[in-house]
Amino acid sequence: NYINNRTSDKITPLAENVFLARSGSAPDTQLVADYVRHLVHQHVMEIGRDPDVKTVANLAMQIVYNNKGVNHGQGLCAAMEGMTRAETEVFCIKAISLAMARDASSGGMVRLVTVDKDGATRRLVTHEEMEPFYEELDLRKVRDGSGGVALGI
Repeated sequence: NYINNRTSDKITPLAENVFLARSGSAPDTQLVADYVRHLVHQHVMEIGRDPDVKTVANLAMQIVYNNKGVNHGQGLCAAMEGMTRAETEVFCIKAISLAMARDASSGGMVRLVTVDKDGATRRLVTHEEMEPFYEELDLRKVRDGSGGVALGI
């Protein structure tokens, strides 16, 4: 039997200061996270401190690339340098919302983890809090001149 949980938490810690947002087949993404977590643990044992985010990202990229996966979010994340925490959170919520508008399997919410010097903070953003995108709008509805909405044919 197949069980689909659209609201499952797909944010996985790889280290105290690094989290992985998984997307796709749960068993595949869990396996990638397990491999990366193992490599991170070995790295931490060697250097004696928490790893750099860039190092963990490179380890994850190597595992995914060497196993023919695709990393769509890498280019987006590079654009966040120099942004405030609030700007970054809004950017991430919009990016995820846009992806959700194109994915019928999305759960209608965003799980956000923000990591700073004080640790990790989790936030659940419900569908009501997200900005709707063009793809989510009912194209059969049209404005009727009086400000009301009438159904188009």
